[in-house]
Amino acid sequence: MGCANGNLPNIISSKPPDTFLFLYGAQKSGTSWLSNNLGAAPEIFDAGLKEWRFWRQYFATVEDKERSIRRLKCRFQSGQNPKRMKMRYEMQLAPDVFLRKSTEHVVKSKHQHILADFTPGTGMNLTQYQLSELAGIMAALGLQTKALYLLRDPLERAVSQLSMHVFNGRRLAFNVPFQPGTIEYATKIDELVDIHIDQITIRSRANLIIEKAMAMESTIPFQVILFDNLFSQDALNRVSDFLSIESVTFQSEVIGSHSKVELSEDNTLTIAKSLLPTYQYLKNYFGDVGFPASWSKSLSYLDGQL
Repeated sequence: MGCANGNLPNIISSKPPDTFLFLYGAQKSGTSWLSNNLGAAPEIFDAGLKEWRFWRQYFATVEDKERSIRRLKCRFQSGQNPKRMKMRYEMQLAPDVFLRKSTEHVVKSKHQHILADFTPGTGMNLTQYQLSELAGIMAALGLQTKALYLLRDPLERAVSQLSMHVFNGRRLAFNVPFQPGTIEYATKIDELVDIHIDQITIRSRANLIIEKAMAMESTIPFQVILFDNLFSQDALNRVSDFLSIESVTFQSEVIGSHSKVELSEDNTLTIAKSLLPTYQYLKNYFGDVGFPASWSKSLSYLDGQL
């Protein structure tokens, strides 16, 4: 599925190449932190919506598209985040119009040269063929495509995601009548994990994500951001260099409340051991670079096994 009116001229020759940026990674990997900091960059345009949640439906079947459009229309008409839902509804209703207008804005802008979609997991939700087609669509509209893969300590990410799933009701055996970020919430989570630890499956897709990224490297340039010190100015400097923008100054160190959950040593050890294959894969991938110093506590649970 393509877009009409391709090959828009880049009328501002003094700008860096016009770029479409998407994120490639798992939930709770730092996408909100990154988008909050990049939001201050004058070179970046997000089309008025940080998380588009657009591309999966763009490549969906006609039946799935129609179902998604009906669902979005009901949500904004019912008053559930009406402005955001209306924008997503209009994006899905006329996707080529949305892409054309958004890219035209960037191409014609004197300062903005990056169109950004900060939806977590965009790269994970699409096949390699669809990712290549995405790059072709944006190229026809005058933008090169780049991807950022955010990689957070797998153990920290797993605990944070577990907390998010509990809060969103995706762990039915967990009933936590407290707000995330409170001591009571963290304590209750740990009690329930202790009870249900044998039923908890922790999935990490780090190996699958990197393998897909490496396979598409000839089509879409990407960079792995290996977070240290959750999160740092160094990471922002690397992102800025990759995107050819002025270095973004670290502004937001607010970490989501789900990142504040700490489990008992025994529960943490059990989850860490389940992630051993992930750490082994990453060790092979990064080679001599090694793991960030801030991962040392998590790695201590795997002492002698890496």
